[in-house]
Amino acid sequence: MITGGESQQVLDTLATSRLKTTPGAMSVYCNDCFTMAGIVVSRVSGRPFTDYVHEEILAPLGMRHTDFGPGSSAAADPSTGCAPYAAVHVGASGAWRSLAEVSTEPPQWCSGGHGLCSTPRDYTRFLRMMLRGGELDGVRVLPEATVEAAFQDQTGGLGFPAHIPTAAPRTADTFDMGPGWTWGWGLLVNETDLPGRRRAGSGGWAGLYNTYFVIDRRAGVCLSLYGSWLPFASRAGALRVYEDVERALYAAL
Repeated sequence: MITGGESQQVLDTLATSRLKTTPGAMSVYCNDCFTMAGIVVSRVSGRPFTDYVHEEILAPLGMRHTDFGPGSSAAADPSTGCAPYAAVHVGASGAWRSLAEVSTEPPQWCSGGHGLCSTPRDYTRFLRMMLRGGELDGVRVLPEATVEAAFQDQTGGLGFPAHIPTAAPRTADTFDMGPGWTWGWGLLVNETDLPGRRRAGSGGWAGLYNTYFVIDRRAGVCLSLYGSWLPFASRAGALRVYEDVERALYAAL
């Protein structure tokens, strides 16, 4: 859904932005490169980015309940009659309503950096595809070499910051990962085994409202936990729950 005018506006804004440091000197978490990648995909393929995602990823993987928000092209599953979006709590009553009912306006901006709405079941299909090297149920959506590269260091040896202080304590806790982590293509990769947990070379990441996932190709498992609370990455809260769930999974293997 990125139009030519919108993509040019993004490129113009980035072109006049100041760099934080010399390229290659430090690793910084930022979505701008994903946004630019979406523009590149659209221009090279000659298709709107949203169409490309649907035709090349979502439809082949059978992710029928995943789309760029209400007002775009996802349809209800005819076999179940389910709406294509998850239900959410609304107001003090705690009533459950479909996200499509809560947010009725179509998204004005969809990019490679954000915008998709999904469900745990659909998202697990994407994780399983990555776990299987780019293929699921006989359908290949990514070359095996591309998936392999996603789990390798893409920072030129800079790694992932061991300590990221919070700028907004009510929204996110200080992110203390410690040493031994690096950044692949969209994946946080641990360089050594975590005792009782994921093996070295696993890839994962998280969302602001405490959604976490990991793909462990050596153990042959993927795990995801879906939350809806703040602050993000609370060591005594969300991270403790996630680590307990991860330990329980590996103890059962």
